[in-house]
Amino acid sequence: MGSEGRLTSDVVFPALLRATEQLGRQLEQAPLTVVRGFQQLQVSTTNFLGQLDSAIGLSRTLGAALGAAARALDGVRRGSGLLIVGAPLGSSKRWG
Repeated sequence: MGSEGRLTSDVVFPALLRATEQLGRQLEQAPLTVVRGFQQLQVSTTNFLGQLDSAIGLSRTLGAALGAAARALDGVRRGSGLLIVGAPLGSSKRWG
């Protein structure tokens, strides 16, 4: 077909679509593995969170809440006299 000049987008794209549909049907009939199950869960979760974010601004709200939680933990750490920021965990450097 290609050497005869009959390999055009009008021929190729419909064939690719048919092949894709057939492959999709075959995959739906294949046994669900743990990997495929997690992939489905990941896609569904991403879609759900994306739609929720669009509807209510979830990422901005969640980001602000996580930032507030981090600041609160830093305040607790500083107030309790725990290690200085940047000091190695086993270091004897302490506040005060």
